[in-house]
Amino acid sequence: MNHLSAYEVLQIVDEALANGERSKIVAHLESCQRCRREVELQRILRGTAGRFPLVNSSEELRDKILSIVAPPPKKKLLQVFLNNLGNVLAMALVLAVVWFAASSTGSSGVTREPTMFSTAVKTYIDFYSRAATFVHEKKTQLVGEQAKAPQQQNDSVVYLTLLSLGILAALDRFVLRKIVRARV
Repeated sequence: MNHLSAYEVLQIVDEALANGERSKIVAHLESCQRCRREVELQRILRGTAGRFPLVNSSEELRDKILSIVAPPPKKKLLQVFLNNLGNVLAMALVLAVVWFAASSTGSSGVTREPTMFSTAVKTYIDFYSRAATFVHEKKTQLVGEQAKAPQQQNDSVVYLTLLSLGILAALDRFVLRKIVRARV
């Protein structure tokens, strides 16, 4: 005699069977004492378990069980490099801006052909100085008193550093994170 499987017993307890299957299993339960007892036991267990509140386990226990069941994969060298690529590029960008600021203030007398980066930074500095002059003039017109003239070189280094940090944050947040997600 074939007895009901555990799946069929649970389907009966949950009342999740279609009428055709249900009638066949009910006919079996009428003739099989063992399967009837199993169904009754499962109903008692379900009722008892439903009366007790769920208890949330601590995070330590959950993490310990998860580390045993599914240990975290070891990071590969490429993944570590890609995860830190934003930081490396940020540091390179900040060092390049600082280097440019330091090299542009020196008066070595050597004439060099400007690079694309130095041309871009020079364009930014020119734009900033024009904007600062415009704001200074408008402030003088609106307030009516002479405001202190903006400092050119020191302010430009500070603003270039802030600009590079902003570019760095944008690169790290949007571009590099998407590259890492695509590769992992």
